[in-house]
Amino acid sequence: MKRVEESQVDEVHGKAIIIDGRDPTHLMFIFTREEKPDYYSSIKEGGLTAILVDAAWLYDRFADMARSFATWYDRVRERNSDLCIALSAKDIRKAKQEGKTSFILTTQNSDSFEEDVSLVPMARMLGLRCSQVVYQSKNPAGDGCGEKADSGLSKYGVDLVHAFNRSRIVIDLSHAGPQTAMEAVLESEHPVVFSHSNAKALCDAPRNCSDALLKALADRGGVVGASAYNPVIVPNGGETGATLDQFIDQIDYMVNLIGIDHVGFGLDAGEGRSELEVKILHSKAKGLGKAPKFRYQQDLTPRRKMKNLTRGLLQRGYGEEDTLKILGGNFLRVLEQIWGE
Repeated sequence: MKRVEESQVDEVHGKAIIIDGRDPTHLMFIFTREEKPDYYSSIKEGGLTAILVDAAWLYDRFADMARSFATWYDRVRERNSDLCIALSAKDIRKAKQEGKTSFILTTQNSDSFEEDVSLVPMARMLGLRCSQVVYQSKNPAGDGCGEKADSGLSKYGVDLVHAFNRSRIVIDLSHAGPQTAMEAVLESEHPVVFSHSNAKALCDAPRNCSDALLKALADRGGVVGASAYNPVIVPNGGETGATLDQFIDQIDYMVNLIGIDHVGFGLDAGEGRSELEVKILHSKAKGLGKAPKFRYQQDLTPRRKMKNLTRGLLQRGYGEEDTLKILGGNFLRVLEQIWGE
């Protein structure tokens, strides 16, 4: 492991536009109304520039999604000296300049569109900038990674992909079944992302990506966000935990396979997750199975520990430019390409 001076870690970390591809901290706010005050100091101390947040419950209908989004605008209005909503790539760059954290409103499922693609541009007007096509189980658009069979995108799913393209909403394929994901990668006119997925070659978890899928993603300019959710880092990670080195092993593998321009990170770590929230999630979210004993990678959770990732990448031998790409530059490139400035 390369020896790295702490001053270099501070310099690179301070320079980086840091984008976390997945944060489910407030996923269950609709049920708990739990605001988690330590979260805001955590993301500030961690130096996060932008975070793709679960801004609606997994199975919200359109009106419920709008109400859930309203809570995010309220959250930002109450803390506008530190937070903002990112509606453009320019907003992310501005947040960096002003020392703020910008939230990118996303949903992990497409149920909110109620099988009506005319609602997609309406969702963009509300602030939606990224959406998964399917979450874990089958929905009208396609099959999730938790299904035994995977028949790919439905006709509606194809229409939905095209609607996302027209509205310049980033398509996220984490939690999609492998055939559904591959068809969406190939169908989309724009690059797509796997916001919080790892390599199946290192951990054969249903949510992880095959080499073929990762290569297809990269061939079309997309980005995969390495996930710090222990069950998808190493086999049996939910029972044993995983180390920061093992998390960076996932990054290394994907960089070596598809290139430095196509890998970022999406922690998928819910900060301050209570036992009540775990019970809600595993009773209401389809196909998750038993809750893991060791949920999140402890060197990166809470997010105030984010500098550990910068240090770990530099120690692993990544240069400054490549470290900046993994920390957020690659995600920013895709967001800018799809959203425009």
